[in-house]
Amino acid sequence: MQLICMPLIIRDMSMNEVANWNILLPAGMLLSAMVTFGMDSAIPRFVVNKEEFEKKVIFSTGLFFVMGLGMAVSFCLGALGAQSARIFNISTNHLASYWVLLGWLPGVIFSQYFQKWVQYTFQRNKFLGVIAFQSAIYLVLILYLKFSGQINLFNVMLASLASTWIPGFLGLYFSHKMITFRFDTSLLMKLMKYGGPFMILAFGFNLIFSFDKFILSRNVSPEEFAIYSQAFRVAAIFAMIVSSFNFAFGPYSLSILNKEEGPDIFKKVKTYYLFFMCLSGLLFMAFGKLILLLLSGQEYINGYNYLPIFIIGYIFYGLYSFAQLGIIHSKKSYLGLYALTAGIATTIGLDFLLVSQMKGFGTGLGYSLGIAAMVLTTNTLSQNYLRIESNLLKDCILIFIFVSLSFVFTHFYPIANLYLDSIAKLVSLIVIFGLLLLSPPFKSYPENFRQAFSATILKTNT
Repeated sequence: MQLICMPLIIRDMSMNEVANWNILLPAGMLLSAMVTFGMDSAIPRFVVNKEEFEKKVIFSTGLFFVMGLGMAVSFCLGALGAQSARIFNISTNHLASYWVLLGWLPGVIFSQYFQKWVQYTFQRNKFLGVIAFQSAIYLVLILYLKFSGQINLFNVMLASLASTWIPGFLGLYFSHKMITFRFDTSLLMKLMKYGGPFMILAFGFNLIFSFDKFILSRNVSPEEFAIYSQAFRVAAIFAMIVSSFNFAFGPYSLSILNKEEGPDIFKKVKTYYLFFMCLSGLLFMAFGKLILLLLSGQEYINGYNYLPIFIIGYIFYGLYSFAQLGIIHSKKSYLGLYALTAGIATTIGLDFLLVSQMKGFGTGLGYSLGIAAMVLTTNTLSQNYLRIESNLLKDCILIFIFVSLSFVFTHFYPIANLYLDSIAKLVSLIVIFGLLLLSPPFKSYPENFRQAFSATILKTNT
């Protein structure tokens, strides 16, 4: 829904408003990751095999805690006013939008708490109903603002506010029977102890994905930052592809994690993943200018040069699913904190080091290399518990092709027409990857893909 509404919003906003919007959004995600405090993981863990009354106490204790924390954080930041807004580098001209964000924070916690509850208790229709209702409210409000000529940052933030609080009350209606006015302090300590590491992980992941914006916005003009941050948001389309793989790979990897043939299967799947993601990333790059034009407008096309850095970062992020298998196998989840620390340190260090000289390219490298550092650290720790080899030659060839073609796509413009340029890039990708599949290292891939596809169809029919 964010993507659908993006062109409706961006074309009627000034670049200064877009710049501040793209700071408010990651700021909200960081705050919500902290306020949630891992309760979305702790609650499902503690209600397993409990009696109905015990479930109600667990549910209510967690709800009162996160809502109290969310309101306390919003109140403290709101009381500080302009001082707290400077932490995120929000322009003084848009403080009203920042205060709306502080009202949005407890609302999104309220809404997500009930969404997670109906999700983890397998109430699929209610879960989908809340999500659909939330999306519909946002879409209707944005369309109203668009056709009434009232699109601006403040009104868009109000639309986000309404689209979180209102569905939250629908979720409350679905879950109200679970609420009891009993607060168990000793239980809360257990929930916090279990959820704390998950909060750190969620906050850390969000920090890696957003720290570049907080740094860059202080070192470039609002217009330049708007182009950079909008390119990052458009690249999130590719992130959906990576996330889809992660969702599918998670249960599959757990089903074969302890089997003898598991490491060999993971080795092959990782190379298949790189093949398809590098190809998909380059296809996205081929049509990148048109996508930016469609979703953002002519003035944001220069953000095309940033896309390769963002996309390779997302590809690295997908590799984290493979890197963490050994840690999952060892059941030592705290090891993930070491890897996260390496990723955060790399991101923050490179952002500070490169931003003055390279501007957006410096912070972009900090983001992508921070994810790479996290993946490499995780993989190193995992190898001590479950050794998974790599098809090093094939993997390096695929990464090299992606980097090389991305450089060519962004630095050479043989065709001025955007449509013809995209078609020419598409044809070149078909030729290059076709020749790649005929080369000795990848010659077996078409047959392997065919067998895998046939096996999937057979299972589906069965």
